[in-house]
Amino acid sequence: MPASPAHDVVALPWWDLPARMVLPRCSSSRITGSATALGPRLSGLLATIPLYASILAGFGHTLVGPRAAIDVWRGLLFGLFGFGAFYLSLALFLEPLGIAAFAIAIAAAVVMQATTLRIMRRSV
Repeated sequence: MPASPAHDVVALPWWDLPARMVLPRCSSSRITGSATALGPRLSGLLATIPLYASILAGFGHTLVGPRAAIDVWRGLLFGLFGFGAFYLSLALFLEPLGIAAFAIAIAAAVVMQATTLRIMRRSV
């Protein structure tokens, strides 16, 4: 994702935050209600990051402009490295270590996020 130049600060309407809270809640409830028809895998895929990121990027694009949507997606993409490190660590260590694997997974995610942030700051 390309780095975007800074965008102007925009006064958001009063309904912005409530709408950002209600829309994902309604969408995830609809997906959860359809889980028996969709199946566990498809409903799990639909109810996670793409749904929430699309809503945030859509609001950003509508209220601030395309640069805000690019910033949402760019931040999400870089944030997924920590997400991946967390779940990879769990996959590797959950069976042999049990609940202690969560401590390792959290540490892996924090290290990955710090590394990603450092790389992002150098590239800007």
